[in-house]
This record gives sequence, structure tokens and C-alpha cells, in this order.
Amino acid sequence: FTCQINMPQSKIKLFFKLISAISLTCLMSLFILFFYEFSFELGTITSYGQFVIYDRNGKKIEYFENKIKFKDIPPHLIHAFTAIEDTEFFHHYGFSITSIIRSFWKNLKEKRIVQGGSTITEQYIKLYYGDLRKSFIRKLKNLIIAILVEFHHSKEEIFEAYCNLLYFGKNIYGLADASRIFFNKNYKN
Repeated sequence: FTCQINMPQSKIKLFFKLISAISLTCLMSLFILFFYEFSFELGTITSYGQFVIYDRNGKKIEYFENKIKFKDIPPHLIHAFTAIEDTEFFHHYGFSITSIIRSFWKNLKEKRIVQGGSTITEQYIKLYYGDLRKSFIRKLKNLIIAILVEFHHSKEEIFEAYCNLLYFGKNIYGLADASRIFFNKNYKN
């Protein structure tokens, strides 16, 4: 019994190009991971959640910090974000092959960029650096940095930083502000 698969030559070439691109990305990531000293501080984002009010003489009157801690985020909120943004967040190492392949095929089919395959970690990197361009080079850089961030920080630290930096529109950054402004409630509720 023999089985013959008739697949167009163009699809076979495309498949091998995809495998080559993924392999090259992985090799570049490993190279940087093991041969390049990289330090990335998640603590530097606290300025997004701090507000200081001064009087006319420059004396501090009031200080607010709207930074949330992972331990204080309700589980249903964590599940909601991961269900929408990155279902594999707690199981991958900064990137999701499944999401990359899905977005690659969708973009290829549409012949333009219509969908991203970013994980929460990659979205955090994009927000942190403020680079919102849609380009392959930016995506590759963010992917490499995401792997390094995952190597140096826990999922809880990454998720916490992401929630504090997330933009909700109308100059509203972070879950604490979004909960207060949109729902007039503390994010814990």
C-alpha cells in the first residue's frame, strides 16, 4: 500500500520558508540569550502609576500610587486577560509558535498585516518601548527581548507590569486607573 500526497510546489516551498524563519529566530534568540549580557528592570515602569501634587511653592501636598500588585489582582481578571490576549501565557517562554503560525497564515491569506501573534510579554515590550510600528524587524526584536524578559522575571512580575502599563484610551494607563475611571470602583472589586 502506498500513499501519495499531491501538494502544490508553492505550498511546500512556503512551508520550508516558514520552518526556516522559525529556526533562524530560535537560533538568534539562543545566541543573544547565552552570549549577550542583558538586564531589563520591570521596576522602571512605576512612573506610569505615580501622581504627586505640589503646592505653588513646590512643596509636596499629596502622593498617590496607582500601581497594582499581582497578588491583589482578582483571579477572574487574570483569566479574562489571558483568555482574550494570550491563552498560553503561563505556559510559554515569551512567544507562542501557535499564535505566530496562525497570524502568519492569516496575514499571508489577506496579503497584508491584519493579525498579530503577540503574547502578553511581547505586548508589554511593545508598550514599554513605545514602538507601535508593524514591521518584521520590530517584531523580531520584541520576540528576542520577550525571551530574555521571561528568562529573568517571573510570569507574575510580567503580568503585573503589563497591567500597570496597559493603555485604555483617553490618557488612561493601567488597570487601577481604568477601574476607577470607567467603573468608579477599585480594581480588586
